[in-house]
Amino acid sequence: MAASKHLPDLSLHLFGPPQLQRNGIAVDIRSHKTLALLAYLAVTGKRHSRDALAVLFWPTYDQKHARANLRRCLSELKQALGEGHIGSEGDNISLLAGSGLWLDLNSFRDLLSGCESHEHPPGVICPSCITILSEAVALYQNDFLFGFSLRDSPDFDEWQFFQAEHWRAELSSALERLVRGLNEQRSYSQALGFARRWLAIDPLHEPAHRALMELFARNGHASAAIRQYSECVRVLAEEFQVEPEEETVRLIEAIKKKQLAPDQQIKTGVGDIPIKAASPQDEIRIATILIIGLSQAADAAWDDRLGDTAELVQPLLKTAKDILARYEAYVEQIYGDDFLAIFGVSRSHEDDAERAVLAAREIQQQAQRPALKLSAGINTGAVYVGPSATAPEMGLAVLGPVVNRCARLRYLAKEGQILVDKATYRQTRGAFRFKPMTLEIMGTEETFFELLASRRQPDKTRGIEGL
Repeated sequence: MAASKHLPDLSLHLFGPPQLQRNGIAVDIRSHKTLALLAYLAVTGKRHSRDALAVLFWPTYDQKHARANLRRCLSELKQALGEGHIGSEGDNISLLAGSGLWLDLNSFRDLLSGCESHEHPPGVICPSCITILSEAVALYQNDFLFGFSLRDSPDFDEWQFFQAEHWRAELSSALERLVRGLNEQRSYSQALGFARRWLAIDPLHEPAHRALMELFARNGHASAAIRQYSECVRVLAEEFQVEPEEETVRLIEAIKKKQLAPDQQIKTGVGDIPIKAASPQDEIRIATILIIGLSQAADAAWDDRLGDTAELVQPLLKTAKDILARYEAYVEQIYGDDFLAIFGVSRSHEDDAERAVLAAREIQQQAQRPALKLSAGINTGAVYVGPSATAPEMGLAVLGPVVNRCARLRYLAKEGQILVDKATYRQTRGAFRFKPMTLEIMGTEETFFELLASRRQPDKTRGIEGL
């Protein structure tokens, strides 16, 4: 039921950038398609025909070439996993059950199921439930296959999207129960960080806003509760043109009248797993996300292991890191040649959106020297920022829909394009020229903007227009 306490020999981590590990050390799988195939076989847990897999991952190829590519990926996968993991029955392919491959998704699901075996009504959150739920959400390092996409495999991309939605909903439910349980036990400080994570998953979810408002007040931060209410009013008005529910209004009135006084009886943990209180980094912030990497043509060369491409990419990756550090972005290499850069997390600036655009342009200019083409997506919005749940020494955990939308926008960008969302456009339109364009993301058409050039005479982009 619980996640394994010892280090598994072979583990597959899909909450976050996909990674296969052997004894805690990353196994090098250079091909995107091979890693995607491994994730698909592991998550579905079923046998799939070779033809079905070939069509899924190489829809534009004829059967002969698609199956040849599949054989190559299976060969690389068998080499990475070792013997006894890939099953072949007739024309069907599967991961063998009981092969010893540990999957973080399975442990997460098993932990959540463990609460159902407790002898109390479904709506009750007991101390054992809180211990199990805390361990489960610690496994959720980031969204499913974070920053990963196969732009030439739309069916896989759709499958990945709905998987990410499913697991995000499971996390939201677990966080809601954790917040409620800790609140009932008057462990307000510990509940605060979980409430922030819960709201970051869906910034439009009014019950999450209320939970955070109440916890701010219980922890003696009435002014923060009032600011949270203002944020709730703003997002509801912008997105739905509605006012907060009566329950939300009653809560803020009670807070203003100091009817929710700070509670001094705050517990330090529940069960045998200590629950940390919110840290200074554990909060919701407005940040600008940049994801940049090789465009489709270069990406294909990388997947095909062309040595010349790899030799060109390595110095570019180092240069990109230096550029992003100069713009004071928090940087993480999420997969292969892709970089995730977050502006406004490690240090906040008034012009973080502009910094992201400038950094993307500078990296693209450096890439032109070795004749590589990069594509980039930039999104601005609210994100949850906290220490990495399972390995705080490894850096920050940054979660929220804005990060995932940025990853999808990066893969919609064509060779040499920098695409930005509406929020980034609004903050940078005075400094840069853009061209609006309509793109489809999972069946929904939305307006995005392609960066064209800098303005010769930048206009004011911050503050209140007209003043």
